[in-house]
Amino acid sequence: MSRIVSTAEAEKFAKSKKLDYLEASAKENEGVHEIFYHLTKIALKKKPNPKEQKDEVDLNEKKKKKNGKKCC
Repeated sequence: MSRIVSTAEAEKFAKSKKLDYLEASAKENEGVHEIFYHLTKIALKKKPNPKEQKDEVDLNEKKKKKNGKKCC
């Protein structure tokens, strides 16, 4: 399979958006582990916002209806 976007072009785009650039191939089993590891490291560095964080989930909470319409 040929590439549609070159590595250099993808790297340039990522750099212009201040993004990390990583390549992987699930078919060839290359780089997949590294990408998940990288994403996990980023997620663990983020500090949760206490205002958005809940200690529990209300399983009995009913979903709000929009405009009084029923789903489906």
